[in-house]
Amino acid sequence: MAFIKRKHQNEDDLGFGNRPMGKNQRMMNADGTSNVKRIGLPIFSSSDTYNWLISMSWHKFMFIILIAYL
Repeated sequence: MAFIKRKHQNEDDLGFGNRPMGKNQRMMNADGTSNVKRIGLPIFSSSDTYNWLISMSWHKFMFIILIAYL
């Protein structure tokens, strides 16, 4: 009878699973929002505008697009 050795897999949950493991925190909240905070970045970096636009609600985004169009 042959036995198959299985490699021990690291089961660290980075937030995309259904439960956190140990002291690690989830990257994604249950409602789908990001749980990642950026610290130590300059105030006026090139990605701030992009991140501001993708993190706002659709209503605010459409309002800004409408104002920019007019």
